[in-house]
Amino acid sequence: MKSTEESRKKVDVVVVGAGPGGSAVAKKCAEAGLETVLFEARKLPRDKVCSGLIVGSAAQRIVREAFGEIPKKILADPYYYNGVTVYVPGTKPRPIENKIPVGWRRDLDFWMTQKAMDAGAKVYDECRIKSVKAAKDGVNVVFSRDGGESSITASYVVGADGVRSAVRRSMFPALKVNYQEEIRECYEGSFPLDRMYFHAFYIPGKSWFDINHKGPHFCLEVSAKPGELKDRLRQAKEILSKEYGFDPHTKPLWKDSCMEPRIHEQLIDGSFEPAKDRILLIGDAAGFQLPNSEGIGTAILSGIMAAESIVDAHKHGDGAAKKYLQKTAAIVSAIDSQLVMAKNSRYKETDWDIEEIAEGIHSLMKYAMFQDTF
Repeated sequence: MKSTEESRKKVDVVVVGAGPGGSAVAKKCAEAGLETVLFEARKLPRDKVCSGLIVGSAAQRIVREAFGEIPKKILADPYYYNGVTVYVPGTKPRPIENKIPVGWRRDLDFWMTQKAMDAGAKVYDECRIKSVKAAKDGVNVVFSRDGGESSITASYVVGADGVRSAVRRSMFPALKVNYQEEIRECYEGSFPLDRMYFHAFYIPGKSWFDINHKGPHFCLEVSAKPGELKDRLRQAKEILSKEYGFDPHTKPLWKDSCMEPRIHEQLIDGSFEPAKDRILLIGDAAGFQLPNSEGIGTAILSGIMAAESIVDAHKHGDGAAKKYLQKTAAIVSAIDSQLVMAKNSRYKETDWDIEEIAEGIHSLMKYAMFQDTF
């Protein structure tokens, strides 16, 4: 935000975070005639560590409803995967057929942000949120820009600022959030697996990793508990070396990392509710990433739910938080269902027959891809 006068004015809605969920909120609120400002901490367009897949049927439908069909120019070659192949060492690969759009998050996210701008939302990048506090006339947001500090007041604030949400920290400073770590290494060339599929590997009782192709590159992505990532990356490379001839000493073109939030238990037992008064949390900031790590669909869906709640409250009086929590109960229920299925399948049990473990993994992945309960 460049103007001091602009930063002092009051607006209807401030959205923090220009990812898919934040852009969905901003677009819907602007379309409803609300003066909407969308803040992003980094310079746009910005990258994100993510496979860049719109995996599940529900997520694909939600993207279409919110933003329309993804233009092919936004996607990365091969544009669409034919599905996902699940691997458990010692068992045969198990494919799941489903057409899946694939792209770099830098391009996918910015396309959605441009849709919000086209709808009338004002977008300001390189703005870092310092605090979010309830005020007499709304919600006061303090942010830094150009080495200085400014503030803006909004009738409603939506925290769409991801895993380490500044809005969430302002609202719930005592909330304990567990994290899953992820690292991505991107290499030049092709890996000797069908580039038309996303390849998901599971090491029983330990971690996930995957191989995916985008244009002239392939990426290795590894997820693990905090403190275990280095060992899991080494283990993944050993498996790829033994099974596919990958040289574990190959230097990637680049590598980056991120965290995934794990607030599932608090959401399910009600000890954490991602809304308070005129401040709503969506997507990763709310912990709405599904247990199978699919987060784009739930980010957009929770963004739409936040926008609907704000527009309704703006017309008929306050109560946006209550309306929002009622709507997002469907997301919490989907999270609970996946966790229950995972527990019942006992796929994490290392003493089970390896074929039973592999079948459990395959069933979980298939369920997550085709469930459409929203």
